[in-house]
Amino acid sequence: MHPKENRMLWKEEVDLLLKQLKITPGYGMRAITQLKIHLPGEEKALFEKLDTIENMIRILSSHANIEKHIYEFFRTLPDIQKELEELLLGYVPTYESCLKLKLFLLQHGVLEGKAPVLFQEKVFPVSHFLNRTFCLNILDPGCQGLPTFYLDGSFSFALMEIRSQKRKLDQQMKGASEEELAGLLEQRQKIVDKELLEEDRTLQQIAKALYPFASEWYEYILLLSEFELSFAKACMAIQRNMTRPQLSKTGMMSWTGLRHPLVEEYLLKKKQPYTPIDVKCGPGTTVITGANMSGKSVTMRAIFVNCFLFQAGFYVFASGAYLPLFEQLTFLEEARHDAEQGLSSFATEVIQLQHHIDLYKGRFVLLGLDEFARSTNPDEGTALVQAVTSYFNQLRGFTIIATHYDDVAEEAKWHYRVRGLSHVGEQVTRELAMSNEPLLNLQKYMDYRLDLVLSKEQIPKEARLICRTFRLEPEILSYMEKKITKEKM
Repeated sequence: MHPKENRMLWKEEVDLLLKQLKITPGYGMRAITQLKIHLPGEEKALFEKLDTIENMIRILSSHANIEKHIYEFFRTLPDIQKELEELLLGYVPTYESCLKLKLFLLQHGVLEGKAPVLFQEKVFPVSHFLNRTFCLNILDPGCQGLPTFYLDGSFSFALMEIRSQKRKLDQQMKGASEEELAGLLEQRQKIVDKELLEEDRTLQQIAKALYPFASEWYEYILLLSEFELSFAKACMAIQRNMTRPQLSKTGMMSWTGLRHPLVEEYLLKKKQPYTPIDVKCGPGTTVITGANMSGKSVTMRAIFVNCFLFQAGFYVFASGAYLPLFEQLTFLEEARHDAEQGLSSFATEVIQLQHHIDLYKGRFVLLGLDEFARSTNPDEGTALVQAVTSYFNQLRGFTIIATHYDDVAEEAKWHYRVRGLSHVGEQVTRELAMSNEPLLNLQKYMDYRLDLVLSKEQIPKEARLICRTFRLEPEILSYMEKKITKEKM
């Protein structure tokens, strides 16, 4: 796992992950800002999103240049939401507005020529905007197909006549005397006024002609936003070896090869291996125990990040996943000290927990508690977390607790222990104690996989090994050894 303690909240990690999506600032980003998780009862809508990703992955994997063409399409596609809203409100479009609308329509021809498979496979949502060719004829009646907009004679014969008069007058003005020029300028201004009126009338006609299709067009750009997001999801799924999650039919949650994407990315940059996790649990309380630095928190955050991705219609960072849909995802990490209110970390944790109980008691939620009550004394902390474990065993939802209080596991329905350093022998112990780079070597031998504990066997104590590895003061280590030996007698 991550060699450093990471205090970033899991939702902040989700935000960082979403920023890695290959999307443009317009359409795809709009879909990201409106992202929501699917709740129980919304399975059909969720499956439709996952189906779209699956189809996109199939097409991207079998056509080498499709990804490039789609990204280029959205990169150069004008954002016309404001222009369509103004059309729907009855505003007269400006030249700039008409140009953006025209460029939007022209881009379709480019994409259809470069990536016909998108339209043959009916993956691209263009069928929802059947009148795009008609709209283009309104904005380009001369069928020139140029990336410009000008009100020429193809829009208005009267405008063409007015401009012809203005050109003739301009020719006369070139050889006119000062006396004649004054009269010609007055005539020209009258022609310019007529030209402006005719241009405005023509733009009003364009608005009137486009208005019947503006609503359909507007709905289409919303679908384009969703399409670009699905495209980005598919690209990420291919690049990061993600898998399609399945809806659990048993009510259990099951992960095979679960990964935390940001931690995995960090370790890959450091050319260090990442250890995927297998874990299965159900309603009630699951407790994860293990030494410090053993990856309990990262495993918890990996579960929450990937549950969010699933319910938001993404593939997940795992080799297999069977998941239920939760009504709420709540992860109570170690509370940050609230100096303004004068509350301790422990008091803040208690308030947050009670707030969660008040809001979600009796509902199907996923609750995570990371080292809950670690800031109070060990005896009271153990008793409290045992009580919390027992209480949430009675509720419908899932509760996952990562703790260094070993006795808490006695009340859990499922108890997982991080393997940690339990497998190392005397030779490795000596190597760790003599190492010049204790952190790197500890990372090398730490086993982050989870073992399901089926009996009340003694949980390995790894604190002494870690203290020796980091060369804690010998006098402190000696006292610690004597204390442990005395307690065992």
